[in-house]
Amino acid sequence: MSHIRQLVALAVFLAAAGVASAQERIAIGRISLDRLAADTQATPGGSDDSHLALVWWIPYEYWAAAFSREGGMPAAQREATIKVLRDYSLLAVVQADIQVLGAFRYYDLETVAGSLAITLESGDHRARLEPLKDVSTEMQPLLGALKPMLASAMGNLGSNMHFFVLADRDTEDRRIIDPYEANVLRIALAKSNGEHVDVAIEMPVDSLFVPRICPNGKSAHVSWRYCPWGGERL
Repeated sequence: MSHIRQLVALAVFLAAAGVASAQERIAIGRISLDRLAADTQATPGGSDDSHLALVWWIPYEYWAAAFSREGGMPAAQREATIKVLRDYSLLAVVQADIQVLGAFRYYDLETVAGSLAITLESGDHRARLEPLKDVSTEMQPLLGALKPMLASAMGNLGSNMHFFVLADRDTEDRRIIDPYEANVLRIALAKSNGEHVDVAIEMPVDSLFVPRICPNGKSAHVSWRYCPWGGERL
């Protein structure tokens, strides 16, 4: 009987693990940048009116989708830029203490980097990820352009966002953080008072797959096998 239970458990695990890979991936040019940004941003849970933390993991797919719509850039330049970005993902972090009267005291790069800890969880496997200390010359112009762009779009929040570059390919050219698979990216930070905060970005990233709709008209996440409202199989 114990062998039967083990086989059943294995079958359930394999079926669950294959859910995302069985779904149809959306074409790069049809990815919603707004949805992808929302899916890859996270803030700490709970209520804390004295501290702000926002983390945004920016995978290669975001840039590929954005540049695919950049009509003003020559095709050769666009393809060369996307080729460089293929090997990296970015982690953007902004932290601030909120003063009694509502003013924001933002953390500088050194303060954020000093407590930053990044962990990738995939099943039972956990790996610590370290931001690259030496960023390639090809990536530097992009990093230099990001802060002014975000400052224009988000004001002080954007201008105080700090960027960390993560390698996205291993020595065998496999994705390190694969947004199409079941992974959890955990980011730990510390407040100025020494307390720790933790955020998690869960994958597979729903906005990278063709949307599915349950019979009641509500969206079904890519990781679901059944609609939670009526139990219908997806």
